[in-house]
Amino acid sequence: MPLVAKAAAQVVEKKIWVLFGHARCDDYTRECLGRSGRWLRDMARLGRGLERFPRLGQALDGSDGERPLGWVAATLVLDVASEGTLDTWLARARSMTVRELRGAIGAAKQQAPASGDSEGARAETSDTDRRLVRIGLPSSIRDAFDACLKLFRAVSGSDLPVSEFLEAMLAEAHAGPHPPDVVAEPLRRSPSRAEIEALLERSSGRWSLLTPPSDDASVLGLMFQDAALRDFMRLRAAGSPTDPAGLHDRLRRLLALVGELERRLGRVLAEMSRRGAWRQLGFSCAGHYAEERLGMSRTSLETRARIARRATRVPTLEEAYESGQLGTEAALLALRAIGRSERMPGGHGAPAAKDPGIRDAWVRRAREVTVKRLRDEVAALGLGPRPSDAASAAPPTDESWHRALELRVGDTNAAVERCSRAGTSSDVFLRFRLESGLADELLGAIESARRLIGRAAEELPWDTEPSPGEHAVAVHMAWQFTSRCRRVPAWVGLLAMLEDFSATWDRRQGAKPRAEAIYVRDGWRCAAPGCTSRRNLEDHHVQYRSRGGDPSDPANRICLCRFHHQRGEHGGLARCRGRAPLGLLWRLGRKDLASWYRNERRLA
Repeated sequence: MPLVAKAAAQVVEKKIWVLFGHARCDDYTRECLGRSGRWLRDMARLGRGLERFPRLGQALDGSDGERPLGWVAATLVLDVASEGTLDTWLARARSMTVRELRGAIGAAKQQAPASGDSEGARAETSDTDRRLVRIGLPSSIRDAFDACLKLFRAVSGSDLPVSEFLEAMLAEAHAGPHPPDVVAEPLRRSPSRAEIEALLERSSGRWSLLTPPSDDASVLGLMFQDAALRDFMRLRAAGSPTDPAGLHDRLRRLLALVGELERRLGRVLAEMSRRGAWRQLGFSCAGHYAEERLGMSRTSLETRARIARRATRVPTLEEAYESGQLGTEAALLALRAIGRSERMPGGHGAPAAKDPGIRDAWVRRAREVTVKRLRDEVAALGLGPRPSDAASAAPPTDESWHRALELRVGDTNAAVERCSRAGTSSDVFLRFRLESGLADELLGAIESARRLIGRAAEELPWDTEPSPGEHAVAVHMAWQFTSRCRRVPAWVGLLAMLEDFSATWDRRQGAKPRAEAIYVRDGWRCAAPGCTSRRNLEDHHVQYRSRGGDPSDPANRICLCRFHHQRGEHGGLARCRGRAPLGLLWRLGRKDLASWYRNERRLA
């Protein structure tokens, strides 16, 4: 892990993603390294800390003769330690659980907010302070949710996280004529995961009956069980390169070793979950065990364990994932696409994706396209009219994919209205990992909306469908339950909130620029491969007007962000040639670092 952290620090310091043709760290890390931008930034911060505090590196892997600290605890120590207090904090970190350490560091920051590493000190909500919100609902409601999320990101100008969309939806609900009254209609709050885990830690005496982690059982020790040892030793002995290509290659090779380790741990954790080991050992879940006993990110290993459990039913995906051809997000998206396809009707009424050919086609698609396009295709499986043939469950053609990117005024309202023509049985789940306050507010608002819509539906005649009016779709769905004397489910409240959001955001707000057709065609997003930018969009002419390009021809115009227009096309960091939107050949990156794409497909 120290080698990875130091390599990440060099990559971030030199901003080599710019030379590879990416506007931001997140796009480069996702498409080139198979990780998240947050992971790279956290690793870079740890790498800078290891350069500042060499003793921290020794504590991280146990080379100081003590128990290995783990990178989660080491990163926490960086938030507060100074040269004079480092040894004290290392001793405390080894005598505390990660939860206790996090609380002690928070208390120290409140007492002395100006002390410690000012660059690294950040007030972030830890994973243990978050709650899992799970809502069962019909597929059509989830499709409406995805459509509203797509609209929110297009209007906001960035691929913001789902939590910010939920906050915007809550703001619209509070601004409406019937704001949710959470105080008057309180919810029964179950214990949070943090509270449960604290009780488990106390009841088990910090797992006093388990063998203490030793250097032999450390995470690095697991890596040294096979041929990966030779690769690791070669990388450790080699000097750190200074050129962008060398830094990129070194980080990728180190990540291949770490990925192999994490996949192996994911299989072990999945098997332990299957056997119900966490209750017996005194842990709440695989992530709790990973953080406290392995010193690794709970989110990362929980994801690995989830993939290990689900990939066994798709052998080709399991093989591609285990060999490192698919990263975690690509594997999860492929599994989600296969799951959605299975709910689509195929020939003779059988689920379409039971055909192994369709499953294998999604695995091939995940290997050849960018994560950006794979996200688009998975989302498009639910948008639009419900398909009725097996071919609709297969990966879309280039034309179908790009047509689904279009976002016109009224599209989101239409997606919400289609819910009234769909079924009412809950067959999928929405899952969010939210801060405790936001989770409580969201659930309270959903319950308040559910009761409001339920009362409105109860006043309607049971033998006559409701006429259009306020919350027309939500009331219609609720009436289907009240007319049969059944309880209105929670997802009806969520649908009412989506209806409010769509009615407010999906409408024309004045005149648009003359290039609106190009922006609509490209989904109000930069068309460069892997780029998720939605801000500072500019109308680019593929063949420059100075070289005879037709400025009015849609096939000669494309939507680019300012980086890919000014520093990319006009600065030599990217190049596109051909006819828009599907006939463009892209070079992304400086000529000696270039990658080639067509329609978000990687080319040799």
